[in-house]
Formats: sequence, structure tokens, C-alpha cells
Amino acid sequence: KVKAVTLLRSSEPTKNATPVGLDSEAQLPSLEDSIEYISAIGIPQWSDDVDDGGILAGLKSSNWKQRMGAINKLTFYYDSGDEHAFSTIPSIFVCVRDCTKGFKESNFNVARSLLEFFSAILGAHTTIKKSPETFVSNAATRLAVEKLNDKKLYESASTCLFSICQVKEPHITISHCVKAINGLKSPLAHEALLNWLKLFCVNFGAAALSNYMQDMLTWVLKECDEKNIKVKNAAIDVIGELHSQLGPPFEAFVKSKDMQTSIMAI
Repeated sequence: KVKAVTLLRSSEPTKNATPVGLDSEAQLPSLEDSIEYISAIGIPQWSDDVDDGGILAGLKSSNWKQRMGAINKLTFYYDSGDEHAFSTIPSIFVCVRDCTKGFKESNFNVARSLLEFFSAILGAHTTIKKSPETFVSNAATRLAVEKLNDKKLYESASTCLFSICQVKEPHITISHCVKAINGLKSPLAHEALLNWLKLFCVNFGAAALSNYMQDMLTWVLKECDEKNIKVKNAAIDVIGELHSQLGPPFEAFVKSKDMQTSIMAI
């Protein structure tokens, strides 16, 4: 558990942050250029035929087992610590994204492989204490938030979110989680994220929410008004965890932001 001692703190730049210009998904290479670059790097089995376990052929396959196998091989590649790994991330990202319709895989086996693929990339960043590119963390966050409510995928989705929080300012990650969940109508999805948020507070410490505390509380209070009792109870549990950890500083923060009436109402 990461212990924090203050409720509000200034954001600190992450070591070796990716320069602006290499961060945006709009700046990524085309699929054709990405394939050409990866082929030149020489990732094992990249250009092999699909029957021989070829990665690119597997990604392009309509067979989910072959797509899953290809993604798993890329996960192994990033776990292996290959010297060229970081230079391949933009191009590999493009290939996987475009071959999975924007990481929108309905097959849960492939979806789990995608979550593990992102966790491997994030783990590689953790090893060298480097912040991941925004296009990586944003895509990983969206996918994980979408899959948290699937019992078969919860562990992989939760691990992926925690992996992001290890290498990117946690309050930024949480803000992206809230943005992603606001686009999902399913009460199960909202309940799942609230339950994960409580677990985040337990593991990282509520003060890690830092500058996002006000916006996060506004969202949680909104969830408290939901008609779905499971969503409401999950939101109340988050409020309780925040108060339990932060005590008087939390109360002072609530008062300073004119939230006391809403908090007392629940």
C-alpha cells in the first residue's frame, strides 16, 4: 500500500515523461508504415504464415484463437525485455488496434489477452520508471473500465488499471476512468468501477487522488443518487473509505468545497 499523508498535493512530473508530439494517437504511424517498421525490427514470428504461428497473420485472422495467440506472443515479447521493445510500441499499438476494431473484442478470451497485452507494456514502463504514452494509457483505461463488470475479466481489468496507476499519476488515471464510465449506461459497469475505486483507495491511499478529489467526489455523489441500490451502496462505501482514511482533513475539504450538505444527506 502506498501511504499518503496529505489530502491535497501538487502533481509531480513523472521521470522520463514522453515528449509532447509522441503522445497523441493522432500522431501515430499508419497501419502500412507500422507493419513495415515492425517487419524491419525482426520480432520473432512476426511475418510467418498463420499456420506457422505468424503474429501479423494471426492478428488479421477472423479466427479468435489465432488473434488471441498473436496478442499473447506480443505480450510475451514485452515481458521479455527485448532491447527494441520500446521503439516498437507505437507501431505495435496501431497493428493491434486496427486488427481488433479499436480494441473492441466481444470474445472474452481475446479481450483478456488485450488487457494482459496492455499490462505487459505498462509493466515494461514500470521497470524503467518511465511514464507511458498517453495513447497507451488512455486506450488501456477505456478497455479496462469497459471490462471491469465482467466476472471473467475483472481480475485482468483490475490489474491493468493498477498497472497504469503505477506509472502514471493516479489522480489522472482515475479522472480518465470517470470519463470512460460516463459513456457507459450499464449499472453493473458503474458498480464495478466504484468497487474498484474503493480498492484503489485501500491500496494507494485516498490522498493519491490529489487534485482530482473535488471532481471525483462530485461524481461519487452523483452515483449516490442512482436508483440502482447496488450502485448507490457502492458509492456510499467509497465515501466511507475516504472519510475513514482522511478523517478531519476530508471533513475540512468537504466543507471548503460546499459539499457538506450532500455528504450529510447520505
